[in-house]
Amino acid sequence: PRISSKALIAWARSVTGPWVHLYPHFAVPGPRMDFVAEAAQWFGAHLRGDPAPDLPAHRLYLSEGGRADTPRAVEPGQWIAIDQAEETETILHLSHGALAPKAAPEHTIPLRSPLDTGVDGGAFFTQGGDTDLPADQRADDGRSLCFETDTLDTSLDIIGMPVLRLPVALDAPQGNLIARLVDVHPDGGAHRITMGVLNLSHRDDSARPATMVPGQSVDITLTLDATAYRLRPGHRLRLALATSYFPLILPPPTDVTATLTLGPKAMLHLPHAAHRPCDLAPPPGDDPRPTYPQQTPPEDHRATTFERATGRTRIVQSGTTGLRTHPGHGLAFEDTHKAVWSITRGDPLSLEAQEETTALRIRDGITTEVIATGRLRATATHWVVEARLAAKEDDALVFEREWSEEIPRDHV
Repeated sequence: PRISSKALIAWARSVTGPWVHLYPHFAVPGPRMDFVAEAAQWFGAHLRGDPAPDLPAHRLYLSEGGRADTPRAVEPGQWIAIDQAEETETILHLSHGALAPKAAPEHTIPLRSPLDTGVDGGAFFTQGGDTDLPADQRADDGRSLCFETDTLDTSLDIIGMPVLRLPVALDAPQGNLIARLVDVHPDGGAHRITMGVLNLSHRDDSARPATMVPGQSVDITLTLDATAYRLRPGHRLRLALATSYFPLILPPPTDVTATLTLGPKAMLHLPHAAHRPCDLAPPPGDDPRPTYPQQTPPEDHRATTFERATGRTRIVQSGTTGLRTHPGHGLAFEDTHKAVWSITRGDPLSLEAQEETTALRIRDGITTEVIATGRLRATATHWVVEARLAAKEDDALVFEREWSEEIPRDHV
């Protein structure tokens, strides 16, 4: 039978934890939840007709006092429940480096971030390693335009999607604005809470992007990613704005300068959803994933270098699963990966990225290896993509293919 959208909304329930991209019963960082039992109860109720559980609309983990410079098996915080989608908000104005309840007189300020701003932003697709997660934000904050609250006397909860509104002008047709919210600890440690990116050609409508008119100020709305985070008393909230976020965001064709109009129209909206404490059952026993005998250890590396003489920043991320063996059928397997991103300050067309992934498999005396490589470069009008796929059996090449393509930038 056809199910109405209203009925689907009535059915909808969500659980959001502090995890990377893994199932909640073995994801990191903790706390984990008994996802298998939760899923069985849900599908039993809605597919088999079992008694429906009385669940809140949303259950989420309210992180608190996170530190990017400390590896953590369990995220500090607590589980909360939200029964209705009602929100209140706190509005803070941007002016003279401050996030304040009252607006200051209107004034403008230029912003042109170094093109390597964002090197401590972590990976886009996080899968568990500490090198995947954002690092301490102080270096990137130093490359950004920052606004801060006074030291908090009471805790501040941000639950929902923060929104930044302000007038912006560019000196070129194309550019980006990146906003980050940062928890500043009393000792200066800076932990990224959430972030948002706006390609200014998409300021009105992503279906019909339009370039900016250089020098013309427009009112923009930048929505940050949803979060549930509590800032503790004694901490400060920092808003960091930048025109670059390398390597997660590809740069525009020119090293653009933005002009921000601060004062009454420059506002940060912080959402707060009414909530109550709740509990989620942890998974039973130990890690439910199968274990495989490890012949060589896994590795995970990330390094950033900056050459002062040339102004070039280079990020190298590499890792391997190590060689493991399946205890059932004896297949030995190892996946390795290396990515190198580089860019020169002041020259967005100097961007270059190279990636290589290798999948090694060994069984019954046969060794197979598949190697995929890719390279990305930029021109003022196109992205230049080159790729190669090669397959080997016992070191003999059995398949090879190469690609090369120029893709129009199309407002990027």
